[in-house]
Amino acid sequence: MVNLLLVIMLLVVASGVRAQVFSEPVLVEICSNKTVSLVFPAAIVSTDRGSNEVMVQQAAENILKVKAAGDSCRETNLTVVTADHQLYSFIVRYHSQPAHLTIQLGQRSTVKVVNPWEAPCTHVSLLPNNIVGLKRVSGKVLLQVLGWYVQGSVMFCKLKIENRSQIGYDIERLGFYLADNHALRRTATQEIPVAPLLLQGDTSTIGGRTARQWVIAIPKFTIPDQKHFAIEIIEKNGGRHLSIAIHNRQLMQAKAF
Repeated sequence: MVNLLLVIMLLVVASGVRAQVFSEPVLVEICSNKTVSLVFPAAIVSTDRGSNEVMVQQAAENILKVKAAGDSCRETNLTVVTADHQLYSFIVRYHSQPAHLTIQLGQRSTVKVVNPWEAPCTHVSLLPNNIVGLKRVSGKVLLQVLGWYVQGSVMFCKLKIENRSQIGYDIERLGFYLADNHALRRTATQEIPVAPLLLQGDTSTIGGRTARQWVIAIPKFTIPDQKHFAIEIIEKNGGRHLSIAIHNRQLMQAKAF
């Protein structure tokens, strides 16, 4: 009789306690001028931020937008609970160029990265170059625009960066923006950041005597008079900064594919 009661008690306890599943948190990179979208398989019930340096906004019942409040952010965490009783844990880290802008999540934080511009960017990387002579050099580091391409509402820019020195080139920031042609000094009001839909290629470091090719996907645009589209690279702990100004006449050379 005692054994039977013990078995019944164990069954009752087991029925009220779900098995615990421990999984590694998902890394989410964020910055202040791009929005990262987290797509869940069920409606979001609650969210909890580890820091107010992280901004979150529920865009739909199962989509959470995440962004940095400023130009830097200490590493923190984010927890999301969904209507299907799943708990998702994230490590949130600042990066000027987040690796992924859309992250689709499944049960138990299985991550599937979705970016519709991966395939077009790969295709562009194989297309013939159509821009000649648009380049800048600083300290034996060359930045060159190889081509402009367009598909529907998206434009693609193919770039090459080559380090002709023996000293590795570490990138602190890679930025894209519209700027005034004849500004005496740079101000925030004279620069309009342009957020890429995707930047394909390793933008962390370029070793000595090596070269890399990048492809950026950008929402279609044209350049107003008295302005230019700027591509700027800032070297980390160094002075080999690079900046290329692209004008509308060069943008008009974009080839459809």
